[in-house]
Amino acid sequence: MSPVNFIYAGFAIVEKYQLSVAAQVAFWPTLLVVSYWVAIREIYIPRKTESKAVIGSVVIEFPLRHGEYGSNEERAEIHKFADVLDSMTRDSKVGEYDGDEFGAGRCKLFFYSDEPEKLFARIESKLQDSPFSDGMAATLTEPQGAESCRRIEF
Repeated sequence: MSPVNFIYAGFAIVEKYQLSVAAQVAFWPTLLVVSYWVAIREIYIPRKTESKAVIGSVVIEFPLRHGEYGSNEERAEIHKFADVLDSMTRDSKVGEYDGDEFGAGRCKLFFYSDEPEKLFARIESKLQDSPFSDGMAATLTEPQGAESCRRIEF
């Protein structure tokens, strides 16, 4: 609540309760002190914010065989493959699949996890055996940030 709102509230209280002049002599300074305290608290005491958990990622990238965005059949095949990887990661509770991106003749599959190394270890054999493994690469980013990432070429 801003100090201006306190002043408006003060006028409403004075009018509603028909405060006498003697009561107002005590009321207004008290209200001003409280409104000042609230304003200073808003400026100098930061509110507790919920910290967002920093999570790691595994991004699988590979070339498409048919054009810039792949053919409908190729994209359907990739979606089925991504569903298999998604179920593998969810079943073992090591992370989750977040979606894909098609463009510039490449496809990216995005996975997020607190432990990207475990997630990658879980799906690595499936990636190597996939029909998309030629030219495939995986980028693992640890929860600490982008400075702790590594790329694995297949």
